[in-house]
Amino acid sequence: MGCTQSSIEKFRITPEQEALDPIPSDDQQEFGTQLEVAVLKKGVIEDWIPAIGLCDSEDGVRVKIMNSTIAMKYGLRGREMDVKWKYIKKPEPVKPKIINPFLLSPLEIDKRIDKLIGREAPHLRRLLKEIQHERKEYEEMSTEERKKLPVIFVPSEDNLTQWWAGIRGPENSFYEGGTYIIELTFPEGYPFENPLVRFVTPVFHPNISQLGKVCLNLLNGEWTPLYNITKLLLTIQDLLAQPNPDDPLNNQAAALLKNDEEKFRSQAHDWVLRFAQR
Repeated sequence: MGCTQSSIEKFRITPEQEALDPIPSDDQQEFGTQLEVAVLKKGVIEDWIPAIGLCDSEDGVRVKIMNSTIAMKYGLRGREMDVKWKYIKKPEPVKPKIINPFLLSPLEIDKRIDKLIGREAPHLRRLLKEIQHERKEYEEMSTEERKKLPVIFVPSEDNLTQWWAGIRGPENSFYEGGTYIIELTFPEGYPFENPLVRFVTPVFHPNISQLGKVCLNLLNGEWTPLYNITKLLLTIQDLLAQPNPDDPLNNQAAALLKNDEEKFRSQAHDWVLRFAQR
């Protein structure tokens, strides 16, 4: 299982990407989970490097090294690889302060945007361009128009690759009246690679898992640089308006929607009242 031209042992380099099946639940992992991968030198763990879990593999997990500089440092031919479970650990989570972007004042949004100005990384320059465009439109809106804004997004205060987005439940849908907070994590390859998306607000929906993962073609192979954050969020809002029980991540919600729409409506509305009133 070793690989040549690298000081990392026990890895099998696999550039081709397999289907993004969930990582085994008994390890409490899921696609998009932040992990650390062991760097071994002469059989001894020398370092831990950050990665993102992609899918289950033969005897471990497929991961993606998030930092291309680190991948080059250790001579990796590709940033995706299969790793045995014994060489993986899940970092102690640092719980970020969850932000509802709808509640931020224009001044607070400007302070967050200022932190992106002058950044050399291409993905940060692209993000700055996107949010400046949205900020200009936001500034031209009336107070009433802002209250009806369907989606909004802002950077976090201390991590420029982690953003918070807000989505309003569509009118005449199961989720009307709810406000949903979403965490967006941007890889270095953005906009050529899609952001990782996670619902922070619990939602009873066939295509959204209990851990907030979203089943969406746009996040599973159909992403292109022509998309931006606003289009992504509006597509997710469309998913709230039109759930698809035939491609579920939440089997209970899917079965209920198929077999008893009124009971599904009642439970979805109950979750709106319990979790999505902000």
